[in-house]
Amino acid sequence: MGVLLMLMTIGGVAAAAILLGISLVTKKAWLRNFVLGGVAVWFAFYAVMLFGFSLTSKEKMLGLNEAKEYCGFYLDCHMHTAVTGVQTTKTIGDKTAKGEFYIVKVKVFSDAKREPLRLVATEAKVLDEQKNSYSRDLDAEARRARRLRKAVLRRCLWRPPTRRR
Repeated sequence: MGVLLMLMTIGGVAAAAILLGISLVTKKAWLRNFVLGGVAVWFAFYAVMLFGFSLTSKEKMLGLNEAKEYCGFYLDCHMHTAVTGVQTTKTIGDKTAKGEFYIVKVKVFSDAKREPLRLVATEAKVLDEQKNSYSRDLDAEARRARRLRKAVLRRCLWRPPTRRR
């Protein structure tokens, strides 16, 4: 519905601009008034629909592995994110939690066929039941990644090559 309204608005504004130009060149006041009145009525309708749907929409709690799609300006809805795992721990590196650290694994993916899409910037926040906001801890993420990399290397029994003298 939103895409259709946007397309109708873009097409209507283009048609209104052409008709307004014609009315100014031919000095037809009735056409000018008709076009400006039509544009005013359409934008009032659009605003009522936009705010009406926004006010009546409800937040939806997504389940594990349930993707949320994001639609871009070009009417494409190819970017998705999904929480694929959650685990808790008391410590990350040398940091100890007052309660628990939540480690949330988020998958970001695109199902676009022709163009590779990606996020430009990742600003993730978590809200709890009391609406407290928690931002990413990039330092803890880096520490965890280093620890996991070391664990994988130990399991593979991989040793870095030594220099020959």
